[in-house]
Amino acid sequence: MLKVIERKNEIILHGIRESWEQTRWLGSVILQPHAKKNRSIKPSDLMKFPWDEKPKPKTANDEKRQKLFEKWDAEMAAKAGKIESDGTE
Repeated sequence: MLKVIERKNEIILHGIRESWEQTRWLGSVILQPHAKKNRSIKPSDLMKFPWDEKPKPKTANDEKRQKLFEKWDAEMAAKAGKIESDGTE
């Protein structure tokens, strides 16, 4: 059931994105005759959308940082458990 809901959500989001892309393209076409000579207006010049940005690939540093944060979280959880059990630090 969850897969069906996720797929329906993807279809709706795709329709919304497509609509915004059409709007942006239409805006660039309408403004093009009013642009300075030798200057073309690209749709991406008008508006930037979150889906235009490509996600950055994860690096080794990101993985090391994540492991370090997990280690710190575990240490803090252990420390918090010790404080709760005997009331001292």
